[in-house]
Amino acid sequence: MINYLLNQLESLRVATRRLFYAKGATLMMFIIIGITMCLPMSALLLLENVKQASSQIEYQAEVSVFLNDEYTKEELIEFEKFLKEQPIINKTNFEKKEEAWLKLQKKLAFDGKALIEKNPLPDSFYLSLSTLDQNEISFLTKEIQNFSIIQDILIDSAWVNKLNSILNLIQLIVNFLGLLLLIVLAVIIGNTIRLQTLSNKDEIEVSKLIGASNAFIRRPFLYTGFFYGLGGALVSTAIIKLMVYVFNLYAYAIERILGFNVILNDLQMTHYFLMTISCIAIGWIASFFSSTRSLYKLKNNS
Repeated sequence: MINYLLNQLESLRVATRRLFYAKGATLMMFIIIGITMCLPMSALLLLENVKQASSQIEYQAEVSVFLNDEYTKEELIEFEKFLKEQPIINKTNFEKKEEAWLKLQKKLAFDGKALIEKNPLPDSFYLSLSTLDQNEISFLTKEIQNFSIIQDILIDSAWVNKLNSILNLIQLIVNFLGLLLLIVLAVIIGNTIRLQTLSNKDEIEVSKLIGASNAFIRRPFLYTGFFYGLGGALVSTAIIKLMVYVFNLYAYAIERILGFNVILNDLQMTHYFLMTISCIAIGWIASFFSSTRSLYKLKNNS
């Protein structure tokens, strides 16, 4: 166990020494990885802000609930109690069929009694919801349909479906962009590690002569990939936070011009944590395969 820890510390010392001696190249790698990861993170930042803004929009479209022609007062009271208990319902408006029939006649400017003997409209409820979540809306309508006094339900949710579809499409694009850029990072880090193995060829050959294993020789390169990923993630985090700060700093000037405030909310710590883990994992994996391949080629050439 002690020997294992000593080997790990020695590999860490070698990796940090190589990074320190090549400060310019190390800093350049941090910046390249940071800017590369900044692209999908910026897209994610905009997407999260759009989602937050859309979730705060009051759902103005009314859900129309039409009642049967005949129902008891107890059934109506029970249904009204159910509506008041629903957290996603902002406002409830009950309209008797007589009132609705008069409004319709006034709006269309005709005399209903001269054309139709019986009022064709039912009693109805008009509900204003406070959510854009299609699952919550569907669950509410299913619960409403369980009441025996319900005749029909109409939901104006077409624009909600369109908005959710657009957000899901953007989310898919952001995920695809992130995957592509992670592959680019793997190629960049892998190529850098390959160049390092070539530049340290003599040191590797001497290590092999004194009996060092491939795992021992490979380990400093793995730590190098680890530090590349960590440093790049820190740079990307700094860029995103600086972007949010500068945008919000100038948002006050925009507020004076446009008359409303525009605030860009920062990403959650979970997003930064996942980005950091992804960068470190990509750096470690790319370093492993690149150093393994380089050691194999050096072995065959020798």
